[in-house]
Amino acid sequence: RIVFRPNPYSENDNRVDCAAAEPLHPSVLRPNVQEMLPNRLSNLLCIVTDKDQESCEVEPQILVATLISFNMLESKIRNLCSKTSGRAPLLKHMIESLGRMGDNDDGAGSVGEKFRSLSAILRTLLLPSGINLRNLVWHGFLATVPRKWLALNVCLMLSLEEADLDSRDIDEPSSDTVTQSDAARSSLERVAKLSMHEGTRSMMEYGQVMMESDDGLLHHRLVESVSSIVPVSHRSLLRVAVHRYARHYPVCFAAISSLIIEHSLRLLWCEENRKPEDMIALRGYDRYYVTLDGHGQRDKHDIVLMPYLSTEDADGSQVLPENRLVQRLGGSALAFLSDLFTSPHGPNIRSAVTHGIWDDFLYEELGRMVEDNADDTSGELRGVAFALLASLDLLSFANEASSFPPRLQKLIRPAFSY
Repeated sequence: RIVFRPNPYSENDNRVDCAAAEPLHPSVLRPNVQEMLPNRLSNLLCIVTDKDQESCEVEPQILVATLISFNMLESKIRNLCSKTSGRAPLLKHMIESLGRMGDNDDGAGSVGEKFRSLSAILRTLLLPSGINLRNLVWHGFLATVPRKWLALNVCLMLSLEEADLDSRDIDEPSSDTVTQSDAARSSLERVAKLSMHEGTRSMMEYGQVMMESDDGLLHHRLVESVSSIVPVSHRSLLRVAVHRYARHYPVCFAAISSLIIEHSLRLLWCEENRKPEDMIALRGYDRYYVTLDGHGQRDKHDIVLMPYLSTEDADGSQVLPENRLVQRLGGSALAFLSDLFTSPHGPNIRSAVTHGIWDDFLYEELGRMVEDNADDTSGELRGVAFALLASLDLLSFANEASSFPPRLQKLIRPAFSY
């Protein structure tokens, strides 16, 4: 209620037909709320207040804004814990650390009380012991999310900022030795190395051809051809990713397309390996679901792109059955995807966006969206978008009617993965 006006559509209104739906009234925020927010948050909310978006884009855009808000929230937590990038502790450890901040100031309304209250809310919202919403969104399990969760994230970031300002005289955070720019620069250098490899360069050039084609061809190639592999729940999100973000906002496009690729591959992996229980995230607190890259946890669960499954027999001995998805998509396709997402020497695109390495690029894109400036994107980041467009088209390998060029399929070789 602090951030938004009442929703002009009910949360059960699942409109898809743009022509049949009324346009969303742009004034969805409370009066003057954007003027009171820091620039990053104000720019973020512009995603859901765009006057030009059609009504069928409303729900996907709320998901996009919520997705990015979780990135901002985790980055704020990481910065408060004096971890600016890279190999930060697990989120649960950082939230525990927040709860101990200001312990020396323990009265009612004190800084310590504020941090303990915020830590309890964050545990419930973000961790598997609670509703685990961050992981459910970032790993692609949800294609829509009620707008109230975006509003909650905004309020939590403002509350953390306020508590941080109050604590400056109490706890002085130490500086991290790895700077954000160093990690981002290293990641982009790995993207540049991809373009030096013949197979991956050909894939990126293929993505560039798709990017530079007219809207009709791009829509047919990605939205229609790949939609047989992308679940119905995520197709509106795919349309928004391709038409709103692919050409001019590669980091936002990477965030959205990565979750679409992950969930589509997860469903194929479950189908091929006869593991229907991994299609959904309703697992126990001590259980893990299969993911795209396994950032920081890959020793505890299966990874969709690995050639073998990591499971245990009833007697506890390790067995390594083959990942049947390799047969479905082909080894060359999985090698390309592994170079992008899982190789320790690759750009690790999903985790670079999710865990803050590309924060500076992300915030710059949000600012350009507000200014309606679509012309200032680095070559490496455009290369990321080209590679992801090709990756989405690669999903059609799972369809017998795939029209992906056989010539390219033969060229793909691992650049980093093996």
